[in-house]
Amino acid sequence: MINRYPQNLVDNALWLIMDPWEKGPASDTWISQEDADNQGIIDAYFAELLAWRLEDMNHVATTMPGHWHELDVSRHLNHYPRLDTPEAVLNYCEINDINSIVYTGFHLGICIPMNTTGAQAMKRAGYKTYMALDLCCCLKQHRFQGRTIADFEHYYNEGLQFFDAVI
Repeated sequence: MINRYPQNLVDNALWLIMDPWEKGPASDTWISQEDADNQGIIDAYFAELLAWRLEDMNHVATTMPGHWHELDVSRHLNHYPRLDTPEAVLNYCEINDINSIVYTGFHLGICIPMNTTGAQAMKRAGYKTYMALDLCCCLKQHRFQGRTIADFEHYYNEGLQFFDAVI
């Protein structure tokens, strides 16, 4: 596949897939079972797309930090190493001489920047952090849903401060 990403990131960065659940959780306070089922359909499609788009990258891993580590990784992505703790991510990067992390996956405005293995934590640890925007997906309740572009940009600006660049 022809890649549009900088070759140094294709070859040398860790492409970290955030929260690639096979079946996401449902909660009365967070997301209904119907929304979780619908989100699962979207997530499965997107996981398959990620598997195809990331096949040329040298270092790809999944991460489901916190209490999400109990969930199964998407069947489309479960062949990648699983790095569910900050220590696992840092260890992998050290062993493979990696100083840049490209974030992909799910929950663009929440998990990708803010989780324990997310961009904020890794930037504080000294890594260059990137977001491959076209390889990120939102939760249903965080999609546009009639909002303006300005509303969307405002919501994600706090998370975007943790990235050196959006590619």
